[in-house]
Amino acid sequence: MMMLRVDPSRWSCHHVQLWLQWAVQNFSFDGVDMSKFDGCSGAELLEQGRDALLQRAPLYVGDILWEHLDILQKGTSATFRYLVTRPEGH
Repeated sequence: MMMLRVDPSRWSCHHVQLWLQWAVQNFSFDGVDMSKFDGCSGAELLEQGRDALLQRAPLYVGDILWEHLDILQKGTSATFRYLVTRPEGH
């Protein structure tokens, strides 16, 4: 398991992928093409904005992902942490 930084602006590309895996699993999202987020750090994701994220994610999923990023970025819960399980063999 890996602790993911709360501030998405400090996420590496790997952190973004871990966050997406967590979100897909915990929110039971279908149809998320993880490859559309390849090479994108948290800072880039935030800088590109909501519309860019909506283009990468299925209908409604993008809205939920953006809201989650926004909550994390604004730091509404300084103690919020979640664990991401790494795939076996990593």
